[in-house]
Amino acid sequence: MTNAGKSSLFNSLCQRNLAVTSYEPDTTSDYLAFHFNNITLVDTVGLHTVKDFDSISGEYALSCDLILYVVDSSVPISDQDINICKYLRSQKKEYKIVLNKVDKKKNNNFRLLGELFAETSCAHQIGIYDLQQKINLNTEEERELPIIALIGRSNVGKSTLLNQLLEYKRVKVENNLRTTRDSVSEIYSTKNNKFVLMDTAGYVNDASALDYSVTKNREASLKDCIGVIFMLDASLPLTRTDKIIYGQINKYIPFSIIAINKIDIINPDTAYTLNNLNFFETSPIVKICSLNNSVAKLQNVLDRCAEDSGRKFKTSLLNKWLMSVDLRLITDKRHPVKIKYVTQKKSNPIVVFYFAKKQLSDSSNRALTRSFCTYFNLKANVFFAWRCS
Repeated sequence: MTNAGKSSLFNSLCQRNLAVTSYEPDTTSDYLAFHFNNITLVDTVGLHTVKDFDSISGEYALSCDLILYVVDSSVPISDQDINICKYLRSQKKEYKIVLNKVDKKKNNNFRLLGELFAETSCAHQIGIYDLQQKINLNTEEERELPIIALIGRSNVGKSTLLNQLLEYKRVKVENNLRTTRDSVSEIYSTKNNKFVLMDTAGYVNDASALDYSVTKNREASLKDCIGVIFMLDASLPLTRTDKIIYGQINKYIPFSIIAINKIDIINPDTAYTLNNLNFFETSPIVKICSLNNSVAKLQNVLDRCAEDSGRKFKTSLLNKWLMSVDLRLITDKRHPVKIKYVTQKKSNPIVVFYFAKKQLSDSSNRALTRSFCTYFNLKANVFFAWRCS
């Protein structure tokens, strides 16, 4: 049932802040799957009646090998709980009763639903480890597939693009704000790679408690990403929020792709966004329409960026590039900096050490980055780190 603590239990079992949690009913608007190496754990939309099994989330729940029916121990069992469990038995589905919020007052009529499988409390982490063992959930195993996130302002077409890439309707698409709240992930294959493609909640200016939870959820999800597809609406002006988002993700994400959506409904000569593309510097730009089949070129760019973010450069090759750099582009007149040599620290993301007596200014660092990407024809982010020599 709704507000039984399913999303909180999902986060506790995954040991990650993946699902949005709130005291408001029906906060979960779509099912959310997290793929471990040995199991896929799914958080579903709260049920009100048996008819809710006809929804996308309900149908997915019925396709699972095991259903954990979560019950709030502080609330008496309702007739709807009993009817839902009867329906699961009639469908010959294996389900287990998980009694949640056991730190509060416990009711004993849960036995009307079936045999008790586990007792948990997410607030105090009671019974979480035991439940992980019972369902053979190994949280120490890391996912091998890289994660690509779809990000951008609300209503720019992220969910529509996800459905287009997956070639089926995975998430709801509406014109309302906050249609997507949780970060929805699905496995996606291109010609050369396999990724976990993740749809995230749109950026909106809202000070509510729900928006705070949504924001924290999105930030936690982006930490594991190797790349992002930053979506923009071609018919809308490029805003300060867009620039802030782009600046934040380019501080740590190995690569970013700019996807200009809805190009079918605008005049290229008067489009605000299309006339301000110089802001995005080294990120590849793809113009798409997510309502029709125009995403093939996005797949090709995605493969190229994933390949480039893992490139390794010999120190001799890097210093050959350094010799070709116009020092006037990277030297602050007030604080001249002479770089002695450079060497790569790692890839994914690409980090290059430069050895100098002083640190480069932000503008000089950006100029050095542009030169590096142009010289090596690189479609990924590169981060320069100063080392004193």
